[in-house]
Amino acid sequence: MDIKYASILNIGSFVSAFLGVKLNLIIPSDIVEIILYGVVLVSVLSILFRNNKESGKKYVSNLFLIIIGFITGLICSITGAGGPIIVLLILLLLGIGVKQSVAISLFNSIFIAIPSAIGYTANSDMAIILEYMPAVIIGHVIGVYLGSSKSDKVDKNKLKLTIGIV
Repeated sequence: MDIKYASILNIGSFVSAFLGVKLNLIIPSDIVEIILYGVVLVSVLSILFRNNKESGKKYVSNLFLIIIGFITGLICSITGAGGPIIVLLILLLLGIGVKQSVAISLFNSIFIAIPSAIGYTANSDMAIILEYMPAVIIGHVIGVYLGSSKSDKVDKNKLKLTIGIV
């Protein structure tokens, strides 16, 4: 995984995730659902119909990475959509390889999930949150670790198809 790309991307995601929670509290839920469905549909179609040619690692400016992180963190924290699917799509469109994109997007999801969880927890019934929080955190950490460590062993075409279907 390209730690530099991931770290810079995470700056924007972390900051905007707090803002996304605040926006979610004021945007009507039916609008949030439409945004979510639209983002997921565009992401899935883009991944499924993307050509398999990888153009290698392209130069992406730090400012552009922060902006990408900010926008994806905002969308994900407003809608609850998993950050990896949106970040993955953008990284693929930038020409970053499938396996690198998967690793970076999974790592980035932590920097969207933590501030979002803090924000939503502050505005929710703590008893319900605390009941599920340990399982969610443990499952997320295990999933990110296994996904990152196993992605090198998976054929990139099968990985692309799986991401698009799931």
